Amino acid sequence: MEPARLDRETALKISCAFGGGCSRLGLTCGAVTGAFMVIGLKHGRSTPDGTAAKEKAYSLTQEFAKDLSKRTAPSIARSFSVAIWEQTKGMRGKGEEPFHYPVPAAVKDSAGILEELLESAA
Repeated sequence: MEPARLDRETALKISCAFGGGCSRLGLTCGAVTGAFMVIGLKHGRSTPDGTAAKEKAYSLTQEFAKDLSKRTAPSIARSFSVAIWEQTKGMRGKGEEPFHYPVPAAVKDSAGILEELLESAA
């Protein structure tokens, strides 16, 4: 089956609210939730009986999370995003770039891990 394709504008619109730990809420990193969506788009199920596809997507998502936790931060859970959110509280809304390391590293690592997983699971 041919993988699903999105044009650039649609992909940017879909992912727009992921920044800042999902719309500046300080929740799970948008790079993480975005990677989960990409894994689902490529390997997820599209019918109720697609159990094998669902299990593959879950397995790859779990592998992604484990690898990212090893490379970037002790946890990709809420506490990671909340810590960064708190660090940057005074910068938001003032035209300053609030995020510094480790966010760019997390995004870079997320993209690298995702690329590796998608290549190996083809």
